[in-house]
Amino acid sequence: MSKLLAWPRPSAAMPGVDDATLLTATLAHWQTGQGRLVDGRACRAAASCLVEPGAGDLALLVDADDLWVVAVLVASGSRPLQLAAPHVALEAESARIEVAALETRGRRWSAVHDELQATAGTLTVCVGAVHGVVTRLSTWVRDAFAWRGRSIRDVEEVETVRCGQFDVAARDLLALSAHTGIVTARGLMKIDGEQITVG
Repeated sequence: MSKLLAWPRPSAAMPGVDDATLLTATLAHWQTGQGRLVDGRACRAAASCLVEPGAGDLALLVDADDLWVVAVLVASGSRPLQLAAPHVALEAESARIEVAALETRGRRWSAVHDELQATAGTLTVCVGAVHGVVTRLSTWVRDAFAWRGRSIRDVEEVETVRCGQFDVAARDLLALSAHTGIVTARGLMKIDGEQITVG
């Protein structure tokens, strides 16, 4: 353990604070915000220590009656660095994150944006339920394939389908009902069945 510098005693504007000393030391044990140094002394993480320390790390500490870990200087082993704080708020004019792989986990995720753009080569989503309220939805899809165990659609006003070919096949029952119905064909119209009843 080596002392780096000693802070001067604060003025009367900061009563109750004794002389503080900066030092470096190796952590022998660490768990949930507190641990012990190799010499057996206990220490705690300061609010400024955003990187979660671990056993074997070389840390920068402040000795002010209690030992406070203010930063991790050298992390032991090859474990990923973990940011630990009860609440974190980031404010910036602009920010950019570039990583090879990104994984997020949480109980709840909220995002509020005036405009959101996302581009992905492949998107795989597995969710239990989706609920959404959309004022207007416009999509362009080259190929669309869907499998549904049950599908219910309710359109209050007008639904229009325009396509080159329209093929509907029902395994059991096909029912079409309307107050007024019109079926027209420019060429041949064929109705075929074992039994046909009109009226």
